Amino acid sequence: MIDPLLPDPYDAVCGWCGKSVGLTKLGVAHLIRTWDSGPGGDRTSRVSATYVSPRQECNRPTLAFFDIARVSGTLYFGGVVSSLPAGTAEGMEGLSPEIAADRREAWSSYFAGNRRAAIIMGRAAIQRAVRGLGAEGSGLKQEINDLVSRGVITASLGQFAHEVRISGDDAAHPEELGEITQKEAEESLAFLDDFLRVAVAMPEVAERRRRERKPDSQ
Repeated sequence: MIDPLLPDPYDAVCGWCGKSVGLTKLGVAHLIRTWDSGPGGDRTSRVSATYVSPRQECNRPTLAFFDIARVSGTLYFGGVVSSLPAGTAEGMEGLSPEIAADRREAWSSYFAGNRRAAIIMGRAAIQRAVRGLGAEGSGLKQEINDLVSRGVITASLGQFAHEVRISGDDAAHPEELGEITQKEAEESLAFLDDFLRVAVAMPEVAERRRRERKPDSQ
């Protein structure tokens, strides 16, 4: 049976309301296609299932796609493929419109199942943010190191940025990289968000608060 293998609830960002929720499964899964995926009759099946947002303000359906692997006669959950409508990241206050657009496209690609595109757009967001911080150098690697050496960002934030950079570089050269897993893409975008939040968004929000504060309370 396939249905017991599917997540219920399915933790995701709802493509309708943009909130992180546990989507509730409705009905049964439907088989889309099956293909050979290994020796000895191992096969993978692509299935779909309908879920609904538990939020009363939304309560709209999402069509989710999953892979189920049959290995040596045993069924295994192969992971989330994509969902319709695709989710997107919740907004992050303090980002420029350009950086916010790159980040939004990266997460939208991830939720749509386009993991390689997600990682490449994550790298683009990091590069735009690093250059917005005044980085100098002949490439993104040197630019990140320049910010660290001048104390603009911490060494830890520099490592976060390098993780996104390396993932993006690998994704842009598919002959050197196998299939990108959901975990790899999600981790890369998590590093992106941590970097943007601490290095860009929070300082901008703090500066806005300073400007809005009454003179006698500064």
